[in-house]
Amino acid sequence: MRYLFYIFILISSPALSQIEQNQSSSNTHTHSHDHMYTCPMHPNIKQNEPGSCPICGMDLVLIETEDDSNQEETESIKISLASRRLAGIETELVEESVAYQNIHAIGSIDFAEGHISTIAAYVDGRIEKLYANYTGVKVKKDEHLAEFYSPALYSAQIEYLQARNALKAMSSSKLESVLSNQNELLLNAERKLKELGMNTQQIQSLKRTGKAKSRLVMDSTVTGTVIEKNAVEGSYVKAGQIIYKVADLSTVWLLLDMFPEETPFLKYGQKVQASIRSAPDQSFAGRISFISPVIDKKTRTVRVRVEIPNPKGLLRPGDFADASIIVPVNSHGSNAKAYDPELSGKYISPMHPAEVSDKPGNCPVCGMALIPVEEFGYTSNQDDLEKMLTVPRDAILSVGKRHVVFVEQEDDRFALREVVMGPIVEGNRVVILEGLNAGETVASKGVFLIDSQMQLSGKTSLMQISEEKEQSSP
Repeated sequence: MRYLFYIFILISSPALSQIEQNQSSSNTHTHSHDHMYTCPMHPNIKQNEPGSCPICGMDLVLIETEDDSNQEETESIKISLASRRLAGIETELVEESVAYQNIHAIGSIDFAEGHISTIAAYVDGRIEKLYANYTGVKVKKDEHLAEFYSPALYSAQIEYLQARNALKAMSSSKLESVLSNQNELLLNAERKLKELGMNTQQIQSLKRTGKAKSRLVMDSTVTGTVIEKNAVEGSYVKAGQIIYKVADLSTVWLLLDMFPEETPFLKYGQKVQASIRSAPDQSFAGRISFISPVIDKKTRTVRVRVEIPNPKGLLRPGDFADASIIVPVNSHGSNAKAYDPELSGKYISPMHPAEVSDKPGNCPVCGMALIPVEEFGYTSNQDDLEKMLTVPRDAILSVGKRHVVFVEQEDDRFALREVVMGPIVEGNRVVILEGLNAGETVASKGVFLIDSQMQLSGKTSLMQISEEKEQSSP
């Protein structure tokens, strides 16, 4: 009974009755008046006097109709300048220019693998004391990390001192070959101490004091943050066992998962702006250091790695980040040129994109030869970038995969034309790949009203294209 009640209300609705009256009146008087009023949102509402739309309540807009006897048999509609001003219809000249697309991606901060070091035991022994005794502590190079006892290292010190004392005890009258052999034994004993983990300062202290130590202090070989601690005081370790992992966080990685259709526009060394969730008011800049050559089978995305300097330590591994990459749009994909004023005419490291130089040389990080940026697809002249046709996003009406614009012709006429859309670029504009030429004028605002008038006049409109699409679909 409730549904029958709702149906009765809808049938008896004054708005629907008014719509039927308006439609009946418009069908009777469409060609008997020079002016007609219609709703911009509901073009089927037509009447010959001002008023409000019975559906949405919008004010009806005056549309000048054309006399059939004078109207040419064309797929265009005439709208005078006065009617344009009243309806808010604006036009724009189509021009070619370099179009930039802002690609957005979400990723996470991670450790830079090349900046992670392991500190392992060089010899069997027992951990007596841990100076860096928790994960996350910051350490500097040559700072004490642990103290351990090793019988093998103690014996090696004794052997070194014996070889050194024996060489001193030999007189110059000894055969040269005997002196040479003894000196070689001493050098081998010193080399063994280094292989067992003693540094230069500790060996010099052994030479100066002449006393072997049963406990040896292990120093940090790098500056960074302890991200793993795999031993506790009193535990025994074997040679090669990892005790600490230390990460240098002065440089971090931003790992992005991007759609495959976005990656052809990316290049090695391209600049990326990022912001993190924990500090949304700050921006961090880095450069692309790797673009995966494969697509992940599960996520159907491409992994892109960005190297970001982190001198203040604000970027913490595990944090989420929003990335923005501005790239020039073109029709050549990965073969297109890119322009970056910071790289123009310079040389870049093939392994570390942050290392840029004005002249040839070697990378200070990895030692590889610096490469001209032109070999990575950059150009020093911004005029080399391809120019594209763009129109405002509001100039396009779409139904499914079909898109149309209204081109202004002579005598204040507009004609519908299908176009092929490209990507949406900065400024809320759309690249037009086919259908328009530079120098033509298109309607940039009020296109829905123009389409409504095309429909009222029996011309090809977006509604007709939509009906054709539905009829052609299986």
